[in-house]
Amino acid sequence: MNSQNLVPKGIAIFLSILIPISFVLFVDWVKKKAASKLMRKRQEKTNKEFHDFSRTLEFEMKEKHSYREGELKFFLPYSFAYLFVLILLFLIIGPYFNFNLIEIYFSSKYNNSLKDKFIGTIMILTFNFILYSGLLIQIFNGNEIIYPKTSFCFFMENMYGPLLEEVIYRGLLFTLLKQAGYHGIKSAIFSSLTFSLSHFRHIFDVYFTKRMIPHLFFQSFYTLLFGFYTCYAYNYSGTIIAPSLLHSVCNTLQMPRFDYLSDESISKFKRHLISGTYIIGILGWIILVSKYH
Repeated sequence: MNSQNLVPKGIAIFLSILIPISFVLFVDWVKKKAASKLMRKRQEKTNKEFHDFSRTLEFEMKEKHSYREGELKFFLPYSFAYLFVLILLFLIIGPYFNFNLIEIYFSSKYNNSLKDKFIGTIMILTFNFILYSGLLIQIFNGNEIIYPKTSFCFFMENMYGPLLEEVIYRGLLFTLLKQAGYHGIKSAIFSSLTFSLSHFRHIFDVYFTKRMIPHLFFQSFYTLLFGFYTCYAYNYSGTIIAPSLLHSVCNTLQMPRFDYLSDESISKFKRHLISGTYIIGILGWIILVSKYH
């Protein structure tokens, strides 16, 4: 790419900071708005007062009543509006700093063919199921379960949510940094770091309970690694569909769980089998990624 056609680096960095901040503020605003409405309804029924509507997680834990369904019903229309405005702004102002969304996402100059995108997506999902083979063995064996969700929560957290995050963090941020001339690894580091930090904002929800904080740090580290993973999926396949499907599958299965190691109800042989499957899955994933990179 000619240096004259590059996105100015200053603009790329500025937008790569501004967009995640706007997304985090938007998500937290929707959470507080939804939780506020739900808690007020609960107040009317129970005559209990909740003065701080922002501490939604505390409300959920104390009342054993989830605000998530209410939050997500707010999130759907507002997030459509947020994404529409964001993409519209890029379509309007993007060409002024050499970031033409239509050309980048639909021109053969930048993209793989439709056949290559399809094959790339299938390969990414195959790699992922091999990586998760240890957890899949646990689920099929009945030692772990896929956590149940309402149909609306499932739609938001496993379909629309992953697509929204991938469009923002990979489709816009990662692509924007690459178009500014940054190496793919540097672009992945920055976009993955902002993705991780956006999850760390939950510190404002969990500050009241120390037992949640270690989990939050682990989640932030996990999402940092996951950000790299989805950047690779996006770069490899040439389509945002691949990381979105990958994100959806991982949200459904959740993080690998190792409770089986201390579960005496599982035979020693099965524990060794599950551990071996984890190791083989990780090694198999590394070999496949190295071979088809």
